Amino acid sequence: MEAVTKITREKMREEIIAHSPVKLIDEVIIRAYSDKASDIHIEPAEHECRVRIRIDGGLVHLGRYKKEIHEEAVARLKVLSSLRTDVRMSPQDGRFKVNITGVALNVRLSVVPSFHGEKCVLRLLPQTSHTHTLENLGFSVRNEEKINQALSATHGMILVVGPTGSGKTTTLYAILQKVSVPEVSAVTLEDPIEYAVGGITQIPIYGNGGHGNGNGNVNGGLTFATALRAVVRQDPDVIMVGEIRDTATAELSIHAALTGHLLLSTLHTNDAVTALPRLIDMGVEPFLIASTVRAIVSQRLIRKVCQKCAIERKITASEIEFLEKCRIQCRIQSRMHCVPDGPVVQKITRGRGCVDCRNSGYSGRTVISEVLLLNEQIGEMIMQKARSDELRKCAIENGMTPLIEDAVDKVFQGKTTIEEIVSAYHR
Repeated sequence: MEAVTKITREKMREEIIAHSPVKLIDEVIIRAYSDKASDIHIEPAEHECRVRIRIDGGLVHLGRYKKEIHEEAVARLKVLSSLRTDVRMSPQDGRFKVNITGVALNVRLSVVPSFHGEKCVLRLLPQTSHTHTLENLGFSVRNEEKINQALSATHGMILVVGPTGSGKTTTLYAILQKVSVPEVSAVTLEDPIEYAVGGITQIPIYGNGGHGNGNGNVNGGLTFATALRAVVRQDPDVIMVGEIRDTATAELSIHAALTGHLLLSTLHTNDAVTALPRLIDMGVEPFLIASTVRAIVSQRLIRKVCQKCAIERKITASEIEFLEKCRIQCRIQSRMHCVPDGPVVQKITRGRGCVDCRNSGYSGRTVISEVLLLNEQIGEMIMQKARSDELRKCAIENGMTPLIEDAVDKVFQGKTTIEEIVSAYHR
């Protein structure tokens, strides 16, 4: 795709006026990129099409356009992604590149048929995003030290867990940046590949039965399990498996970690401790988990206070009550300085709302995390199939900082708000 012509924000309107599908797609991508969106949703309805963009985890309305040009707009996206334009009743996935004011941008496209036409979702992947480090992602110093401690081992498994959209893959890339040195052979198995990383062999996974690879071709059933079997024979030092989804992948990953490889992967669990019984449920023997898993990183993404309009305010009585519950739950030392029968003098930060943050008071997101380092005591509890609550209590006694405690720390550091913490735990 040729370099996109810069379009000023003043030309963007509620109704996206674009008689040309080429101009329409250019306008939408430019506006989404300028607003730091991660995704674009193009959704057809009966008489018009709606465009929404995802900013800091939430969908924001961008505009609408006439239904008459929707098929041409979808065809434009398919041509850019080397997909079949004559296939309209089957899902297709592809990707393409654009250049916006000198910035290289990878765009991943997903097209699915719907009642009123094909819906398109575009994931925007700036090439600079893969340079994230654990520090600039928002990990606390103590949690970063724990991850580095786990990475000092030459073999074993490190898992990153959390719900969909919690930034697990980005954290894996940050970890890969630390271990990817000339003396190390690193291989990734990804579905799909998010960013191209130099010095690393990246293998795309297309799933059981084969899916399109973005060039109109079909892969003959390359799964995480089949790819992992092949990769372990290629003398890797570090293997990243995008996600452990089934028993076969779990067992092969454990075997790779046992045989001298450092294996990185993700699981969908709510916290670090529940990843352990989850592996047992997938058929992995407890003694293998105890002997291979080095660390489990659980994380969420929360919005950051906009620094352009940040102000301080006094903490309220209801917020004190909320933090007291957190303190009881996680044994957080009190950070609130009160005088007997007097006002609370502890202050926290919020955003008033400005043009830069679209009057939301928030700009960007940061990680809240907990890192469980496995030791002999926890290993013995795993082999005894201890309950999750017992494992969690032991983990905290051994120095794990719970997610909620890390979140409260960020409130008092002025990075986020109590409202955002409450919202994050109800999303």
